[in-house]
Amino acid sequence: MERPGNEFTDKTRTLEKAQASYLNKLIPGWRQKWITWSGGKVQALQLGSGPKVLLIHGGLGEAFQYATIMKHLAARYDVVAIDRPGHGLSDPIDYHGVDLLQHAESFLNDIYESEGIEKAVILASSMGGLWAIDFALKHPSRVEKLILLGSPAGITKDLPAMLRFGTLPVLRGLIRGLMKKPTTESVRGFWKQMLVARPEKLDETFIEVSVASQARNAPSWFTLIDASMTVLGLRNYLLIGERWKQLQVPVTCLWGDKDVWAAPTIGQKIAELTPNFETVVIENAGHAPWFDDLGAVVEGIEGALAAK
Repeated sequence: MERPGNEFTDKTRTLEKAQASYLNKLIPGWRQKWITWSGGKVQALQLGSGPKVLLIHGGLGEAFQYATIMKHLAARYDVVAIDRPGHGLSDPIDYHGVDLLQHAESFLNDIYESEGIEKAVILASSMGGLWAIDFALKHPSRVEKLILLGSPAGITKDLPAMLRFGTLPVLRGLIRGLMKKPTTESVRGFWKQMLVARPEKLDETFIEVSVASQARNAPSWFTLIDASMTVLGLRNYLLIGERWKQLQVPVTCLWGDKDVWAAPTIGQKIAELTPNFETVVIENAGHAPWFDDLGAVVEGIEGALAAK
C-alpha cells in the first residue's frame, strides 16, 4: 500500500466536510474525538450520556453509518461509534500479513483502556460482529451484551460471489481500479446488491459521504479483503465454528430476511444450540437492516438492552 500524500490529504478534507454535513443533519450535537491505540489514531463519534454502548462497524464501512441508531439511543446511553483502522477518518493501515483476530483483540483492548471502559454493551455488524464475538469469547467479563446487526462475519465460509470473484487476478485489477474512483451510482449500486433490500430509502447525503470515504480508504480496504478472503470464501481461521457454544454473554442478532451474506435460518440454528442467543428476523431487510427498517431494528436493540 502506497504512503499517503497530498492527494490523501485532499480526500481526507473532502470526507471531513461530507461527514459533518451528514451528521449535522441527522444528529446535531454529535461529538468527535480521536483515540490513540497501539497502531495509530482512530476517530470516534459520540452522542448522549449514560451507560456506554460501543458501536463497531463492518468491513468497508464507517462509524457514520450508525447515525440514525445513535439518535435513538442517545437519550439514555453514551453511544460511541468507532471508525476501525483504515476506515472512515481513522489512520490508514496495511492489513497484509495481519492476523485479524489478534488485531481486533489488541484494538478493542486499547479502546477500552483509552476510554476507561470496564464493561460495555457492544453493538456491531458484519466483520465488526466477528470482532465483537471474538473479543467476548476472550474477555467475557468486559462485555455486558452483544447486539449484532445483520449476519456476523465468521458464521459461514460462503461469501457473495461479487466479493469472491474480485480476488481473482484476472478481475482484481479492473475491479479495484473502479473502486478507487467511486461515484454516487457505483456506491448506490453496491448497497443495492450487497447491503439493503430497499435501496430507494438511502439518503443522497449518505451516499455522498460514502463516496468520499471509499475514495479515501480504498487502498486500506483492498488489504483487508486480501487478509480476510479468497475466491473460495472467508479464510478458515476467521470461522467461528463451534466456538459459539463457549459464549458466556447474552447475544441478540437482528437479522434481515433478505441478507445476501447469510440467511437468518443459520442464526436460528445457532440459537437452538447456544444458551443466551436470540435471533430476531427483520422483514424485508438486508445485511444492514437498520437502513431498511430503522423502527424494527431500534425496537429490537432497545428490547435487548432492557432484557435482564
